[in-house]
Amino acid sequence: MTRVIFDFDMFEDKSVADDLTLATIKYNYPEFVERYGFDEANFRVERMFGAVWDRNKEKVWQWFDTDYPAERSKQ
Repeated sequence: MTRVIFDFDMFEDKSVADDLTLATIKYNYPEFVERYGFDEANFRVERMFGAVWDRNKEKVWQWFDTDYPAERSKQ
């Protein structure tokens, strides 16, 4: 029997996986910040999402500072 192991790191282009993970981070980040504060939220998100967080944390911070307040006001 052959066993297949799927590993995202085997692909050069990780944009689809990163985009999906980034969407997940953006969905959860505001709640983490509200619950834990910025420093602890960043630490916890880094532990959960590892390299994707490292590659995208500046985008998330910029989104949280500029776009999220407008999105929140629409809710």
